[in-house]
Amino acid sequence: PVSMTFPIQSVEESQHKAERIKREKHEMSSDNGDKDNNGSKSY
Repeated sequence: PVSMTFPIQSVEESQHKAERIKREKHEMSSDNGDKDNNGSKSY
């Protein structure tokens, strides 16, 4: 399967991407203030 042959670098890259998305999501939620703890936001 493809998951067996995944290079380590892509795993690290996806982790960095996840951290960046988490950080951006945190900044957006802190902009809303009251929606801080709620992950789902209605636009």
